[in-house]
Amino acid sequence: MKIKRRFILALVLSFVIPTLVIYVFPPSVMHHILLLTAINLLLLSALLSWLYTPIKRRIKTLSHATHQIRRGELDTSLEPKETDDFYELALSIEAMRVSLKESLKRQDILEREKKDLIANISHDLRTPITSIRGYVQGLKDGVARTKAIEQEYLDTSKRRPT
Repeated sequence: MKIKRRFILALVLSFVIPTLVIYVFPPSVMHHILLLTAINLLLLSALLSWLYTPIKRRIKTLSHATHQIRRGELDTSLEPKETDDFYELALSIEAMRVSLKESLKRQDILEREKKDLIANISHDLRTPITSIRGYVQGLKDGVARTKAIEQEYLDTSKRRPT
């Protein structure tokens, strides 16, 4: 049963029980019982408010923290208090926030390493191909004027990729 429902039930019972008492006791005692009931209701209302307000405030704080985590705002610490009724829950939420933040950092590092690896592989593939293209273009343009120079270009192109 939720906390709010418990409080409401207690409030309703505080009305019902005195009403039943009124029907059991004679009218002369009833004035005293009604006065005590009114005082009881005021005290009960104050007590319930005193109990419910801090609990509701703490639940709102924890709820706000989980909404921040869901939105990806992982830099705000929850700071659990040992005197808090929700200490264990706050610790779990804080541990989840820290773990998620570390996981996202690791994922970001892996993504950067992956991009660097792809860039390096791409560069390693392009460099020999560019060199071979240069030699072939030189042959097409007639840079090699003799058969010996032309053979040297072909031999160099052949050795380049390995």
